[in-house]
Amino acid sequence: MSQFDENFKSMDNKVKFDEKEKRELFFQINNKINTNKIKFLKLIIKWRYYLALSTAFLLLIVLSISHVTNDNQDRTSRIEHSEVVLNTEYLALDESANNEEVKHYLADSLEIAIGSLPFPLILPDEIPGSFHSFEPVYITDWNESHRGRDISIELAATSTVGNDDRLVIFARNFDINVLLDVFRGGEEIILDNEQVIYFTHPDESMASWHSATMSWIADDVFYSVEYKGSNIDANAVKPILLDLVKQMQ
Repeated sequence: MSQFDENFKSMDNKVKFDEKEKRELFFQINNKINTNKIKFLKLIIKWRYYLALSTAFLLLIVLSISHVTNDNQDRTSRIEHSEVVLNTEYLALDESANNEEVKHYLADSLEIAIGSLPFPLILPDEIPGSFHSFEPVYITDWNESHRGRDISIELAATSTVGNDDRLVIFARNFDINVLLDVFRGGEEIILDNEQVIYFTHPDESMASWHSATMSWIADDVFYSVEYKGSNIDANAVKPILLDLVKQMQ
């Protein structure tokens, strides 16, 4: 107010104003100042809004990029996993058992056979004393066009007491839906690790040669342990198979 008074006094020296004119002039000046303040405050609010909107948009872009990156990483991981194929470097091709689609391979040792697989296979450390150690029988590439991704392996342990009894471990990583037919009619067993096992009893309709099997699926791989022999008893072979299955988890 003192500043305006001084200005008015200075103006009075040049121009004479009455009290009404002074009040009107002062009102116009004060109104102009208030109007400028309001415009300035509105401008600040407007820019704050634009800044908040820009920050939110930038954050949305960052989150979108992160999501796309994670999806790409997951996709890459799945692709890399699918590229794990049968390693035939140390396997021998069995020419007598092959055709255009199916190829059978032989391995010189159990270690080579297991190491060539595109999926995990844990073998039992302890087997019944009436059987030799497991040895590889065949590694089979069932579909050549899939380039080593439809693979199975068969391992067998023969009897040490001169009979025809055999233990057979079988694993394969293809046609899982078809393989589920094996479980039909089987006895369901749940292990401590919550893995579901299906026990298929010996087929008593067969005169002498029987087979009892425990099968399961883990990580899209079908596994089975089978006891083959003459006139085998389900109650006798069930604990043997169950012990082998538990060791393979």
